[in-house]
Amino acid sequence: VGLLMDTLTETLSGIEVVKATVQEEREMEKYFYHAKNIKKAFLERSKLDAKYYPNLVLAILITAGFMHSVLLFNYGMMNIGQIIAYLGILGLLRFPTNVSMFVFAIFRMAISSAARLLELMNKKTEIDENKQGVEKQFDGNIVFENVDFIYPDSKTPVLRNISFEVKLGQTVAIVGTTGSGKTTLTKLISRLYDVTNGKILIDGNDIRDYALNSLRDQISYIEQDVFLFSTTIFDNISFGRTSSLEQVISVAKQAQAHDF
Repeated sequence: VGLLMDTLTETLSGIEVVKATVQEEREMEKYFYHAKNIKKAFLERSKLDAKYYPNLVLAILITAGFMHSVLLFNYGMMNIGQIIAYLGILGLLRFPTNVSMFVFAIFRMAISSAARLLELMNKKTEIDENKQGVEKQFDGNIVFENVDFIYPDSKTPVLRNISFEVKLGQTVAIVGTTGSGKTTLTKLISRLYDVTNGKILIDGNDIRDYALNSLRDQISYIEQDVFLFSTTIFDNISFGRTSSLEQVISVAKQAQAHDF
């Protein structure tokens, strides 16, 4: 359970990095791997519970039945043969008791797990992934046209009527006070959010016309607060990419992280 929660917490903490690098499937695989281990552990525990607890209940039942039959024997209401038959009938309850307790334990866990799973499955994302959209390699000419943006569950616009163009090869610095929307601009380009009004173009195409995975796969995104996953430096640098050792070393040197 600890590993599962650590994985989930880490993924949610770095969710923007995960989405920007199109690594949702990889993180889901990690989560389901730990979930399967938990399922296996709970099943083993259920087997132990089903093995010992029902037997205890059955033993108490048989003991109570025996004492009751002895009491009836003393009153002359039962004979020895009837007592033996009575205890034999009680013994027949062993198998159904074991099975019912095991099934009940599994059923209870299944109901709880299914409720959480269905809640997640039925929750729809507001972003249209446009899986049938454009998947071509783009050059990188970016145009903002009269872009307005309001965060979900907020009524205050973060961006109003923003228009500018960044041509291929240009380096652009956007400055402003804290909370003025600088980081929001980068999130809109990779479609972590969709614009409220206006549109963003890359190479003349609305970014919503691109397949979401293709769009994000071609955009490098560095958080203002750098997030590191609990794995090796190599894995963090190559996150979302299939990179050779030489490429990672080269990037690490450029980022002055090679000596870490």
